[in-house]
Order: sequence, then structure tokens, then C-alpha cells
Amino acid sequence: MISIESKTVLNISRFIVFLGLITALIYRRVDHIYRTFVALMGLYIPDIAEKYLPNSPYKLRPF
Repeated sequence: MISIESKTVLNISRFIVFLGLITALIYRRVDHIYRTFVALMGLYIPDIAEKYLPNSPYKLRPF
């Protein structure tokens, strides 16, 4: 079984969504820009929760 840290998985996911955002900007697809922007914000929620809530509830902890 492959073992990857949660931060690595999040960073790979952010990179893939960022590439989608760049593509959306190139082709000027407003719906795709909005969708990828919201996805990026959602992928940063675990980092924000970890930063501002050091003793966060179990449900908010990443993996």
C-alpha cells in the first residue's frame, strides 16, 4: 500500500485545480473560473482550520 501524507495529497490536489484555473483564465470560461476558485478555497480550509484552531474538533482535523 502506498503511504502519502495528507499535506502532500492536498498540495497535489491544489496544483491540479490551479492548472484548471489557469486553463479557465486562458479560455475565459467564467463558470469554470468560479468553480475552480471555489474548489481552491475548499482545499485550503484544512490549513486555515489548523492555523486558527490549534485544538480543533476531531471532525475538522485533516485525515
